[in-house]
Formats: sequence, structure tokens, C-alpha cells
Amino acid sequence: MVRRLKLAVAGLALAIGLIFVVQNTEVVSVRFLMWDLSMSRALMFILVFGLGFLAGWLSRFRQHP
Repeated sequence: MVRRLKLAVAGLALAIGLIFVVQNTEVVSVRFLMWDLSMSRALMFILVFGLGFLAGWLSRFRQHP
């Protein structure tokens, strides 16, 4: 029962992710300081989400006085 639920949730997440990527294929230009990048909007969202996740995960290890 639990395995079926996990499989269904994973399938739903995959379907939502694929719909997101298909709907956000437009190429956007990103300028930051002296860099100029062109990438799909979906890739940009995924990279920004990944960087935010990594920053949050790394902040767990910060020592608080």
C-alpha cells in the first residue's frame, strides 16, 4: 500500500515536472555583472531552485554562538 502511494506521488511529480519544462522552453537572457547567459526559462528556474536549496542545506552547518 505504501509503495503504491510512493509510486503514485513520484509519477505525479514527474508529470508536473514534464508539463513545467514543456511550457517554459522560451529562451531568456540573463545578465549578472559582466556575464551574459542565454538559457531556457525552465532551466533557469531549476538552477535557481537548486542554488537556493544548496544554500539552505549548507546553512545547517553554520555555527551559532
